[in-house]
Amino acid sequence: MQTGFTLAEILVVIALTGILGAMVYPDLTGFFGIQKIDTAVGEVALGILYAQSASIKGSMHQARFHEDDEWMRVYDCLTDSDGNGDRCSDGDDVIADEPLSRGHRSYEIDFSDYDRLAGVSIASAEFGGSTSAPVGVAFDELGIPSESGNVVLQFGDQCRRISVSSIAGLVETSVVACPEEEEVEVGG
Repeated sequence: MQTGFTLAEILVVIALTGILGAMVYPDLTGFFGIQKIDTAVGEVALGILYAQSASIKGSMHQARFHEDDEWMRVYDCLTDSDGNGDRCSDGDDVIADEPLSRGHRSYEIDFSDYDRLAGVSIASAEFGGSTSAPVGVAFDELGIPSESGNVVLQFGDQCRRISVSSIAGLVETSVVACPEEEEVEVGG
């Protein structure tokens, strides 16, 4: 009496394994995409909340977003060095240090150069009605933002919005439909 498997049995097992793998693969890639965009949303929301918390502690901070250059930075608005009455204007600020970093590491998320968030982009950013880059939100000593607005992050067909309410400075996240791509006509 012989023991073992026939070639036909082995081929059936391999075929079934391949079919099951093909059925599971799209679910796994979708799962990892959702995890990646949710990680990005968490990091951006934490940056906004850090700017708010640091402002309450006495040093005005601002979270800024640059849609075209794909970055988010938290600025410490130290003084009004250019005398325009706005401590968070260009030239008055420095990028804040990340609070949990050892040494001095800037609080910056560069989506185009951050391996963990590769493929995530800023689909849109708007604060106080302005969409011209960079846009941002500053907080006063009570944690109230200078204006309301939102940032939409995109990874593939997944989009998430981080909103800041101007009334109480509440930071909320939500799943949203991705913005439509503008079609460019070619020809003449």
